[in-house]
Amino acid sequence: MSSLRVFPTQVRKALADINVQKWRALLLNCFGCEPAPPLTLEQARKLAIDMVDAMQDEQLLKQVRFLYRVYEYIHVCFPWNPDLDQSGVSE
Repeated sequence: MSSLRVFPTQVRKALADINVQKWRALLLNCFGCEPAPPLTLEQARKLAIDMVDAMQDEQLLKQVRFLYRVYEYIHVCFPWNPDLDQSGVSE
């Protein structure tokens, strides 16, 4: 049984409001945007299908493969050394 069920409706609403405020603050401060409006189940399904289709787009996959090869090249040419701090100076 969920522990939230023991709280009165008013407490659950207050907690839900705090959660909305938290996400609004995070989105505004980190990304400069407001939360998206609520979606119906049908709209959410369509959005999920569109996202999956977009992630399978051949042009996107080519770009991802290219960037992965660039990352591998950089990693080979400039290997990470855990003995160095972020400035590149040995401690």
